Amino acid sequence: MSSSSLDKVLLTEIPGFRVIYLSETPSTNLAAEELLRNTEPDGPLLLTTDSQTAGLGRRDHVWFNRPGEDIAATFVIPIKDCRMTRLMLPLATGLAAALALEELGVENVDLKWPNDVMLGGKKAGGILCKSVGDSWFIAGIGLNHAPSAGRFPAELAPLVSAIADFPSPPSREESISALAGILLRTLCSGTVSEQTLLEEWSRRSHTHGRRISVKLETEVLIGLDDGLGPHGELMLRLDSGESRTLLDCLELRPAE
Repeated sequence: MSSSSLDKVLLTEIPGFRVIYLSETPSTNLAAEELLRNTEPDGPLLLTTDSQTAGLGRRDHVWFNRPGEDIAATFVIPIKDCRMTRLMLPLATGLAAALALEELGVENVDLKWPNDVMLGGKKAGGILCKSVGDSWFIAGIGLNHAPSAGRFPAELAPLVSAIADFPSPPSREESISALAGILLRTLCSGTVSEQTLLEEWSRRSHTHGRRISVKLETEVLIGLDDGLGPHGELMLRLDSGESRTLLDCLELRPAE
């Protein structure tokens, strides 16, 4: 697959968003934060780029991005327009990513708590969300689009996948446009209840009902993924029978 620039004409036709295209940026999330420090947008924004040189995952992990071939986008949405509580916004973003890929014909899409998009059982994308002040919610999404073969460090290669690893992949423009529309409907239309969100997210959970290992700041827990709590927290049933409620983690993987 050859590298090419995003079609700026197609991007400007995405309804509901003012699109800001950056030919290159260290991070679309950082660019969004800088923009919000200096201006007050009058509605939702979408920042996207052909080359993200210092993309970040959660907890300052590096996000690998192939210039001109992968998807890096940040959606900026007024919190006043969101119809869900702040704790639910990252889950809603993940679900929107899954629904967009499914709508475009991509199969075997799963979600791994708290923020991973999985294709064929391997990680294909990540989500980094935060609130900026009391007025704005930003959702950064990175998706591997270019074929994954030969592009990742040896220790990561068996664990990752990409949209173009599968038959008839959608273009980057199609993926971004579908994601934008579904994200706006999910967060702001009021037609998706939090209960529906939890059910749809859980239906795509990569680990629900499986034994998992969860690394926290001070301990590693092993137990059964018992699903999501009412606010999107992970319910973990330890081997001892004790139940733990988790709001975040350093790492989550199937238990060996």
